Amino acid sequence: MDINRDEQPLNSWKEIGAYLQRNEATARRWEREEGLPVHRHPHKIRASVYAYPSEIDTWRAGRKVTADPTPRPLWRIPAFALTMALCLIMVGNGVRPVSAQQAGAAKAARQISIIDPSIGPQALSLDGRYMSFTDWSTKICVRDLVTGAETCPANTAPNAPPGYAEDAAFSPDGRQIAYVWALFTERRAELRVAPVAGGTPRRIPLSQTNNDYAPPLGWTPDGKQLLILRSLPDRTGQLAFVSVSDGSIRPLKSFASWQNVNASLSPDGRMIAYDFAPDPKTQARDIFLLAADGSREIPAVQNPANDTNPMWSPGGSRILFLSNRTGQRALWSVPLVDGKPGPAELIKTDLPASGQVWMTRSGTLYYVVPGAGGSNIYSAELGADGKVSKPPVLEVDKFLNGNGGPSLSPNGEYLAYLSRPGLVIRTLKTGEERVVPTQVPINLGINVGLRWFPDGRSLLAVSAVPQGPGPNFYRIHLDTGAAELLLRASRQTPSCTLSHDGKSIFYADFDNDQSRGRLMRFDLETRRETEVKTVAGYFRGVIVSPDGKQLAYSVLENGYGAGSDANYIAVMPVEGGAARELFRGSLWYGTARWILTWSPDQKYVLFGRDTGTNQGGLWRVPVAGGPAEEIGLSQAGRIVFPQIHPDGRRIFFSTNETSPSELWALENFLPAAGR
Repeated sequence: MDINRDEQPLNSWKEIGAYLQRNEATARRWEREEGLPVHRHPHKIRASVYAYPSEIDTWRAGRKVTADPTPRPLWRIPAFALTMALCLIMVGNGVRPVSAQQAGAAKAARQISIIDPSIGPQALSLDGRYMSFTDWSTKICVRDLVTGAETCPANTAPNAPPGYAEDAAFSPDGRQIAYVWALFTERRAELRVAPVAGGTPRRIPLSQTNNDYAPPLGWTPDGKQLLILRSLPDRTGQLAFVSVSDGSIRPLKSFASWQNVNASLSPDGRMIAYDFAPDPKTQARDIFLLAADGSREIPAVQNPANDTNPMWSPGGSRILFLSNRTGQRALWSVPLVDGKPGPAELIKTDLPASGQVWMTRSGTLYYVVPGAGGSNIYSAELGADGKVSKPPVLEVDKFLNGNGGPSLSPNGEYLAYLSRPGLVIRTLKTGEERVVPTQVPINLGINVGLRWFPDGRSLLAVSAVPQGPGPNFYRIHLDTGAAELLLRASRQTPSCTLSHDGKSIFYADFDNDQSRGRLMRFDLETRRETEVKTVAGYFRGVIVSPDGKQLAYSVLENGYGAGSDANYIAVMPVEGGAARELFRGSLWYGTARWILTWSPDQKYVLFGRDTGTNQGGLWRVPVAGGPAEEIGLSQAGRIVFPQIHPDGRRIFFSTNETSPSELWALENFLPAAGR
């Protein structure tokens, strides 16, 4: 873990994806292909990642990806204009174009399937028949793209430790799938193989320590070995073959530090094409060819651009890859003549700016078009029973998909929220809004949202700063936008809230390995910190009751995962003392610190949950004890920052919404010669 940094990191792929307003698969791809700054904890499984919002903001600000043009048939483009455009591209990049005649023979891309944004596409079979995806609750599943049927191998036995699957690869015959099973409670991972038709997975032992993280990158043509990328205890990486039958390992190539490597085996299994960043400063990747027996290695693509995701043509006569050298993500290839790479050729320019790409043995290109995402603010009416009586309505209709973190003033007259223009104060009766020019950046990625001080003239906000282990807590004065520094946290801080009288800040922090969490109270007058509660795990949310006497909080035990038994909600006195558990079960992973609120009468604690395919729901649990129940609110995306109006008649919230992704296929696009 980085030290000397004053900023709360995003501590999982899900949190990183949520911050980017994309799904987890997109976040992973952006790291691999566009240098998204993601860090990994030392001596842990690869799944233990973290990223800093400020670094992501800097990356996003400097990310120059041209919007994808709308695909159209080439016959609609004048031949002269097409020829000149291609010539200009090639002259600027020192490459040879594919002939217009060959490119024009390609069939139009066709949509194959809709992909639920709540799942993570992992792999495609070589015949294009099956797609695997991760059901983040317990399992990996396989979808038949022809029939639409889905099978999910049994990944957990009774009383087995919870986990999730990722990084999959289909066998050449499409009958088996290899994948990593991450056991987050035990800080380790397993390599497993399961029948596609369904059944019990088989674990492939890799070492005596059993702590290797080894994503499968491909199978040998005979289906007897897997090409894997090992993450070793000394933090180095290693490409290797592992026997599917007994787990014996044959190392191929070592790397000084572990990093994601995309690699693929040639159709005859004799060569491996892989991408790697030779210069750790630029992180720009080149592509290399490595003999499967480790006897020789040569560079295949070397360019200042980022060249990634090597794939083989069906006959093995060329390597296809993704590159941003034209200013947008495009498909390129290099021919192989007598085992030597030739000049790069531009194949297809109108690929999505992100999303996974696969090549089948028939030469069909499959690619994912990621769904759009954003955050919006809604309100809904509540009945006398505290449940939703009418469907939610859009509360803020400006800067759609760019508004979040709503917070009601103590008197219920104003709504503060963060938008693209900045901090906005909305008068609920009139809809009038004004932007407060804050002196510090306020970032929802490291914050539980905004909290009003009792005077109704200032807000508690948290801001990331370049140096230090934790974030800074500020009081934002709404008349001037002045930022008064209240506290510089000494450790990472996943959540915070204000006391009822506005004189104390409650915040949670945790050890670097997230095995022990602390709930702290900071007195603004005396400047003293007091430890209120410690737990085994990771505090993910804390909120003070309306009368200021109780604290409700959520905890993720063991610091990892979203299994049904890993999360719980409890209440305790503000002064400290014994806590009572109210609820134990699944919560929104990655945003649990944003989903707690109290009912005005203090009879319930409300929290967000997953209610189905890309749907979020709001539940409540009685503080006096009893089962949790839904309140009749279901919305696309994740429901976060809920807050009930003081009069109990309306509830306000924001959603992290993502539309479904699409799987597309493109046939007959390769150059006719040397496919």
